[in-house]
Amino acid sequence: MIFLILIRKANELFLGELKKYVLRAGMLEVFRLVIKEVYTTKAKDKNEKLKALKTELEQLNNRVKKARDLLLVGYIDASDYKDIKATSKSRINLVENKVFNLNKSTTNIKPLRDKALKVYQSLIFCMKKPIQCKKGK
Repeated sequence: MIFLILIRKANELFLGELKKYVLRAGMLEVFRLVIKEVYTTKAKDKNEKLKALKTELEQLNNRVKKARDLLLVGYIDASDYKDIKATSKSRINLVENKVFNLNKSTTNIKPLRDKALKVYQSLIFCMKKPIQCKKGK
């Protein structure tokens, strides 16, 4: 019997703490907009980095092409061309890896954001009607 009283008291204390996080009307929409804005800003930064990396790749590839052209007309010898190509190729590989890693982290935030906010709304519902929330109702 004492155990049940302690459980009820603990539950009341827990619900009291959870009620501190209940949002006023319209705040979920504000959260949705703020999350979208932060994500959009980060995506913009990522796109700027990708653009800079792609520009660098183009410059490196043009450098190799120019060296090849100079080799063909005899302005540089084969060893100079190989040095230019080797240094450019190592940098090209590094930049391509950065591009790959940036593209790999692309995520559509909308489903994740909506799921998180839905879980939050469910938490609020369960605080108000805990009996209906048992067993996923």
